[in-house]
Amino acid sequence: MKTEQDNTLFLIKRLQQGDEMARETLITNYKGYIIKLAKSYSQEKCNVLSTDAYSIALIAFNEAADKYNPDKGTHFPSFASQVIKRRLIDMVRCNVKYKPEINSQDIPDSPSEDTNNSELREDLAEDIEWFEKALQKFNISLEDLVQETPKHKDTRCKAIAMAKHVVNDPVLLARFNERRSLPFKSLLLKFRCNPKTIQRHRKYIIAVCIALKGSSIYLKDYILGVVKGCDDHGS
Repeated sequence: MKTEQDNTLFLIKRLQQGDEMARETLITNYKGYIIKLAKSYSQEKCNVLSTDAYSIALIAFNEAADKYNPDKGTHFPSFASQVIKRRLIDMVRCNVKYKPEINSQDIPDSPSEDTNNSELREDLAEDIEWFEKALQKFNISLEDLVQETPKHKDTRCKAIAMAKHVVNDPVLLARFNERRSLPFKSLLLKFRCNPKTIQRHRKYIIAVCIALKGSSIYLKDYILGVVKGCDDHGS
């Protein structure tokens, strides 16, 4: 089973070879992340897609994808974040419309470890804060997750497969968001498991649903990394 990172690397390799469909897919996968960064530098919080900040962030993301080299040892989300933030900071400083004719030498080939770690810690802190607030809407705390995360890999795989089933089904996802509860009957029909299995790991499944439907690339990478090597489990 491919992880999010594996899929990202595959798409980047394809787009660097001229595959524009791969580029579009990569942009779609990271759209929420691009919007999140653009919002932090834009005065328009509601209609950010029509702002200069979003245009700049999108162009910078494309630049990052074109220049990214996995051999440098930097994860793509962190590399892209640094490129995008530099462009957005330039926009704020200059207060003029962004000009896409940028010297490619200006793009960092290999961010320093200190800078990379600082950027990563900042983004992770924001994502964890968002994740914690999202959990609170379901009366779940991070401490609950520590206690209720399945200990066995096969059980974690099954729980994550259930979460992916909910997130990938628009009807189930809408019901999940509206009622703030898992669609028990649908999960039982799909996975043919003991109802106690779902109930025992309810909070963990909900947390995975939140992580997968959010815009945090880091949380998604972590969740999908957990299931690396798992069987399909009906998902």
